[in-house]
Amino acid sequence: MGTTSTKRQRPPPDTTRHSRQQSEIPPSPLSKKEPRNVPQPDKYDGSSAKLKAFLNNVATVFERMLVTYETANDKILYVGALLTDSAKTWYLANEQKCKPDPLSGWTVWVTYGDFLNDFIAIHENKNEVREVKRNLQMEYQKSRERIKKYMSRMRMHNMLANLPQEQL
Repeated sequence: MGTTSTKRQRPPPDTTRHSRQQSEIPPSPLSKKEPRNVPQPDKYDGSSAKLKAFLNNVATVFERMLVTYETANDKILYVGALLTDSAKTWYLANEQKCKPDPLSGWTVWVTYGDFLNDFIAIHENKNEVREVKRNLQMEYQKSRERIKKYMSRMRMHNMLANLPQEQL
């Protein structure tokens, strides 16, 4: 009877060290692929009641798409494209603030923060904050209201009144 000899195959060379070293190097922000499914914020019409939600949604887009909205001008143009009604009218009347002035060479909106300060100053209802603070002082836990629901309601009022959450 013949004996069959089994040859052991040699394992492939160890390449894990090389690939491990490559994977430890963080990718540069410019080579990073941005998510495709970032939800677009709803259009903003200038309503002070919708201002915070709109700005939060826009900030989320900027946070997730760092490369696309890298410069202040990119961000300002993006917000401008999302505006309607009185907000769009305000933007079109002030649009030249993000372009250099031909005489001085200066721009008013050098940063996105400059734009935001003007935008919020026009669209924020200052009386709303005062009213919410007044209402907050009169809030109480309703009978049969669970403490979680009450605390959630109080946090919402604090947020609307621009108070720190630690005051609860």
